[in-house]
Amino acid sequence: MRNRIEQGQYGYIDFRKKVQLIKTIIGFSIVFIIFFTGILIYDTKATIVSVVAVLMALPASKSAVGYISLFGKHTPNYDYFIALEQVLGEQSYLSDLIVSSKDKLMNLDFLIVRDGKIHIFASNPKLDISSTEAYMNRIIKQEHKLSSLKIYSDFETFLYKVKSSLQHEAGENTLIKDNKIMKLILTYSM
Repeated sequence: MRNRIEQGQYGYIDFRKKVQLIKTIIGFSIVFIIFFTGILIYDTKATIVSVVAVLMALPASKSAVGYISLFGKHTPNYDYFIALEQVLGEQSYLSDLIVSSKDKLMNLDFLIVRDGKIHIFASNPKLDISSTEAYMNRIIKQEHKLSSLKIYSDFETFLYKVKSSLQHEAGENTLIKDNKIMKLILTYSM
């Protein structure tokens, strides 16, 4: 794919949903073609071709599960993206995150790490902020020292906190540590 959007980039969720849907449609189309070709050739369902079709259904089903898990999740509002880009400039951040735990999927719109402090914007009104903060703290503190982690449901408050965190210059070691934290978060994200 020419315009591949990587995990953590703006637009990833919508891109990933399209890819999973295409994989699902192609996969099940191949399954049906193989299955019905076997029936047409051998006049029965009890053939090795049917077994092959059933085995081909496994990767198609995996793609379907990937699509279903993204159902109802969306890329954040474009206006929010533009506003954040203007504030951050060259500062790195993550967008379009779906962090997975054993219990649920948590949709996080934007995530900024600065000096060991994590600012997260989540527009989903159904997101349990306190349990998400606790989970994120737990996974990050296993490997990194963390100053604070806060999830905001109001974009203006989030933007204000991001602006205030950018007031002072970060050191080289701090930037390396912040990037490691972002990479860790990506490992827990779909």
